[in-house]
Amino acid sequence: MWGMGRVFLRGRKFWIAYYANGEEYREPGGVTRHEAQRRLRARLCEKFSEQFVGPRAEKLTVSELLDGYLADLRLRGAKAVRTQEIHMRRLHAAFGAARALALVRQPERIAKWAEAALACGAARETVKHVLGILKAAFNLARRQNRLLQAPVFPRLKGGPARQGFFERHEFLRVHKRLRAVRRRRQIDDIAEFAYLTGWRKSEILGLRWAWVDRQTRVIRLPDAKNDDGRVLPLVDDLWDLLERRWAAREYRAADRTVGIADHVFHRRGRPLTDIDWAWRSARREAGLSGKLFHDFRRTAARDLVDAGMDYRSAMSVTGHKTQAVFERYRIVDARRTAEALRAMQTHRRRMRTVIETAGRVKNTDKTRTTGHPAAPATGRVVKRDARLGDAAADHRLTSLVTA
Repeated sequence: MWGMGRVFLRGRKFWIAYYANGEEYREPGGVTRHEAQRRLRARLCEKFSEQFVGPRAEKLTVSELLDGYLADLRLRGAKAVRTQEIHMRRLHAAFGAARALALVRQPERIAKWAEAALACGAARETVKHVLGILKAAFNLARRQNRLLQAPVFPRLKGGPARQGFFERHEFLRVHKRLRAVRRRRQIDDIAEFAYLTGWRKSEILGLRWAWVDRQTRVIRLPDAKNDDGRVLPLVDDLWDLLERRWAAREYRAADRTVGIADHVFHRRGRPLTDIDWAWRSARREAGLSGKLFHDFRRTAARDLVDAGMDYRSAMSVTGHKTQAVFERYRIVDARRTAEALRAMQTHRRRMRTVIETAGRVKNTDKTRTTGHPAAPATGRVVKRDARLGDAAADHRLTSLVTA
């Protein structure tokens, strides 16, 4: 019957053919005609019940979805592709060989993986980010008509903003340990640049001399994570740091030739891409194992605002695009909170003293007014004197508060 598909013999196996969504599908049906007809009826039932996905979608694995999403990120020129690729390793290990339709039909597997990751000590924000990558891969497959639907993902509430700062003495301890080892001496300038500016690590490592204008003493960053350029004036310690790097831009290659490095921070002309090994060793030797390189960014955001700079100017230095994200970085640490509480308590004690002093002055004035001998005039004059006493007390109260 027209539209009901057909069964045909190819070699020693029976195949089935049918149309769905305007496209003909052919797939093996079985060894016998009866098996092929049963397979065809099952496909037609899926077709008419709007549950048809096709044989190609049934064979699609999660690894193939992730590879397609990674290729799309590179094609679009997305930022931090390397970071996304690192997070995808968790997904490849957990669901790589699984069929994509298996997760669509059993979304509880995703929730169980999230619970297990949190139980093993993974940060909530990290698990949320990894699930976001998997969700984006499924949504891309739907837009490309490789899948008809995506699984239901658990909605994780974001954890509190990370808290951590680098005080001046802590930075100097780590900086000293970086300079103590010859292989790590290039990293100390990177740490100092991060402490002075609050830039992202990827922006610092990718900084080129072509973006540094030494005549006007500014850095013009053409592109950043948020797709906005940035202009950073070079003043004081920052200018001295760039001058030190300018003097170290020449290097000697393996063949004894002298070259000029394109990047501000380099090792023998090649840009530094991985500094985690040096950073971990230096902070451990300095007794600051819990510190993160990203703490420089929070420290700069806090200190810029504490120095009296407005939000817009501070965000132009650190490169934050929205004030909401900047507020998550400008966390008030315990020391600032203690200073605020002490200031509030001092203010309350001062006001309590002023009020008590004013009350005593007012009572003294009333006593003096009442102790005077009665005037020969009417009672109206006595009331006027009392009012004058109140006005004098009010005047003295105003003087104390102003002082």
